[in-house]
Amino acid sequence: VKEVFTEFGLPIASHVPGADSLGLDVGYRYSDYSEGFRTNTYKAGVEWAPIHDARFRATYARAVRAPNIGELFTPKAVLLDGSTDPCTGPAASATVLANGTTFAQCAAMGVTAAQFGHIAPNAAAQYNGQFSGNPALQPEKSDTYSFGIVLQPRWIENFTTSVDWFEIKVNDTVGPVGGDVILGNCLTGSAAACAAVHRDGSGSLWRSPNGFVIDPNVNFGSLSTKGIDIKMNYRIPIAVAGSLLFSLEGTRLIDLQTQPLTGGPSYNCSALFGAVCGAPSPSWRHVFNTTWSTPWDGLDVTVRWRYLGKADSELTSNNPQISGNALPQTAHIPAYNYLDLTARLNLYKKISLQLGVNNITDKNPPLIDSGGGGFGSNCPTISSGPTGSSCNGNTFPGTYDTLGRFFFAHLTAQF
Repeated sequence: VKEVFTEFGLPIASHVPGADSLGLDVGYRYSDYSEGFRTNTYKAGVEWAPIHDARFRATYARAVRAPNIGELFTPKAVLLDGSTDPCTGPAASATVLANGTTFAQCAAMGVTAAQFGHIAPNAAAQYNGQFSGNPALQPEKSDTYSFGIVLQPRWIENFTTSVDWFEIKVNDTVGPVGGDVILGNCLTGSAAACAAVHRDGSGSLWRSPNGFVIDPNVNFGSLSTKGIDIKMNYRIPIAVAGSLLFSLEGTRLIDLQTQPLTGGPSYNCSALFGAVCGAPSPSWRHVFNTTWSTPWDGLDVTVRWRYLGKADSELTSNNPQISGNALPQTAHIPAYNYLDLTARLNLYKKISLQLGVNNITDKNPPLIDSGGGGFGSNCPTISSGPTGSSCNGNTFPGTYDTLGRFFFAHLTAQF
């Protein structure tokens, strides 16, 4: 790749009526890839502080990501992809399975009349997909909009807060669509999705490498998210006992949309989890720290409260692309609260010791089912969904504490 780029900040006004400060931030990059991609990325932002106590900021940015070598040229291989096959299980009648799928829908997926009602499900909820690279891929593009305000009122000493609204949308996203999504779109009548279903001689998508969903890397639809970030800090001096610092960082997630097929319908994974959505993305999550800076030199003690909002199985959604039969016992994850304690002490000049314990109450992670018995799976065994997170040990280790109460010690020496 050959690139040329420039970036500059332009101060416009400072310490004048109506503008304690006003400035622009602008950047541009041109990229020329040997595979024939030529891209332009750019940004423009403005910061305006009408008075010293308040600052407004707004930014627009265009970004691109060219497909990498693996996404372009990986050879075909049949691997695990998806956790459901709507055409498995016994028949309730000559034309309808016990799970509600009709013969017409299964016939569109390659199921014969003799196979209908006689295709066994996979007990581990693991089905095949044929992955491969795609030399015809094009770079994915994203647009980011943000607007925020920073407040530092002089009449509240040692207090600052910021609130930022953001919206990000990625178009022509590079990657596999996902076996569950392909089958779901076939159920709703997509001829292109149905053409990607390749069954073996028994009608199965898991019994042999000859049964799979064709799922190569493509430029599919879009990903988008929007929400609000909040940050607050407040320090209180204590006459003979140091000071207390309270700090909050939280995110209110409004949308987490995926459009798997260009021009097709989308689904929202906000506050959902499952084989398609991946790990939970709660509507609200935060970290709240209370730090006591003691009067003893170099000793700080911090209590941290981590909060993850509740989430529901995607199978409980009314969106046909992700809905299904949810196991009632594991269809909902309640809000999770974790408490951590950390102490930091300067031992000698540039040597410091940190001791701590995470998850003081030894809270267990939620149990995520892997399907079976006519129910869909909530436990993706490969990275999936907008979170890119997989399920391991029947939970989401990237989201919840899987080790229980965890003690640690760090010794740091600076030279």
